[in-house]
Amino acid sequence: MVNLTGGMPGGPIDPDNLQAEKTFLGWTFAHYNHAKTALMAMSHRFAGRLRDDGVTVNVAYPGHAYTPGNRATPMRAFPYAYRPVAPLIRLVGPLLLSDLAKASRSSVHLASSPEVEGVTGAYFDAKARRTSWPSGALDERGQEAVWSLCERLTGLTPS
Repeated sequence: MVNLTGGMPGGPIDPDNLQAEKTFLGWTFAHYNHAKTALMAMSHRFAGRLRDDGVTVNVAYPGHAYTPGNRATPMRAFPYAYRPVAPLIRLVGPLLLSDLAKASRSSVHLASSPEVEGVTGAYFDAKARRTSWPSGALDERGQEAVWSLCERLTGLTPS
């Protein structure tokens, strides 16, 4: 399994606000990064649980890319403070951000390279190099909160 992260994950996970129950400011980098850190925490925990089953779980950071998804983001999805500069971001995006082929390297490497066969519980950067996990993803309390939420939402409890 290869999960993708983005932005700047690694800040602390707020176990009491995993689904923005207490605060939600709309589409913001803070919420996006919190969600990506939670994904990383879940992935790290999942890798540990499946270590002896022959299933690998890793996380790849593809780097910032200019994708159809961010090109199609409607202006109303941007926080009010970002709306004045959003057209400029869209204009310079293709110049500053990677193309899709470059951004997909780390995930394709993880999914297909014999070099990483059997590697689990690892985090890879945009150049497909193994790198250290952000501290927020390794926090036991955060991992447990995310794992418990996943169990509740899916109705599944692993044996």
